[in-house]
Parts: sequence; structure tokens; C-alpha cells
Amino acid sequence: MSKRKEILTMQEGLKGRDFQVSMRFREALSEAIKNSPYSREQIVAMVFGMTGVKISKHILDSMTAPSKKDYRFPAEILPAFCFITGDFEPLRILVETAGFEMIGEDEARVLKIARLEERKREIEEEIRRLKGGRDG
Repeated sequence: MSKRKEILTMQEGLKGRDFQVSMRFREALSEAIKNSPYSREQIVAMVFGMTGVKISKHILDSMTAPSKKDYRFPAEILPAFCFITGDFEPLRILVETAGFEMIGEDEARVLKIARLEERKREIEEEIRRLKGGRDG
């Protein structure tokens, strides 16, 4: 399938989906901070250390406040933020809104094994077909 067809198919599957995630996303960010063992100051310092993107505590507060709609959380720091807080709910909200599902390491390993087994079956079938053509 071409890249264009994949994109169109994905978009068609997203019809009717609620893309208004701002409030849910901000709430998830706030919950992640609240449940984190780190202070907001520590979180922004660690985000800077991991990403090189410097934000202040004030900016973090504004990005998570429901009333500060003009402040947006930068996507490039979200993985580090989730890693630091230990809460991947903000990322999950965005991923699922886009029509995908996040899976953990164990599920990813099972999925990879299943994909490899399927490829193995396909390769074995191709080998049988080629041998059959040569012998017959």
C-alpha cells in the first residue's frame, strides 16, 4: 500500500473522533506532576537536562493551567516529561486520539514474535512453492 493510501485510510478511520484534547491533555499533565515524586522545579530541570529545551516553572504552570489556553506543551519534551514523572497518560491521550494504541514492553515482545512467526510462515511457503516449481 502506498504511503498516500495509508494516510487516507487512517484518516477515514478517524471520522467522528473527538480531536479536542486540550483539557484532557492538560489535566493529564497536571495529574502526572501532582503524582510525581519531583517538584515542578525539579521536573523542568530534568526536562532541560534530557532534552536541552529550557522551560521555567512558571511556563510549566501556564502550560498545564486550564485557563491559560495560549500556552501549549511542546511535543518534543513530552517523552522526557512522561519518563521523569513516570506517567504516560498525557502521551496515551495523544496517541489514542490519533487512532493508535500504546502497548507495553511485554505486549511489544509478543507482537514482534507474532510478526516474525508470520514472516517465517510466509518464507517457508515461498520456499515450498519455489522447490515445487523446480521439482515439478
